[in-house]
Amino acid sequence: LDTERLHLFVVNHSVDSAAPVQLEFGGGNLAGVVDAELLTGPAPRACNTFAAPEVVAARPFAGLRLSAGSAEAVLPPLSLLAASVAL
Repeated sequence: LDTERLHLFVVNHSVDSAAPVQLEFGGGNLAGVVDAELLTGPAPRACNTFAAPEVVAARPFAGLRLSAGSAEAVLPPLSLLAASVAL
């Protein structure tokens, strides 16, 4: 949290289940998503190689929904969400 943005880092460790997440921000309203990226891969043991360097990669994430003082998303299995939200 800084003076203009709330930075979120959320992990779904599940191998096979999506994870619905909800954040309640008691400090006021959330104005909008500045940036959101999801880091994930196609399988639990997925890895990048020289031949396939983009198997596990961060991609834009449009699934972060804001309403007043809360943020909601559904994270796929084995994923990391990094997002910045304007205050």
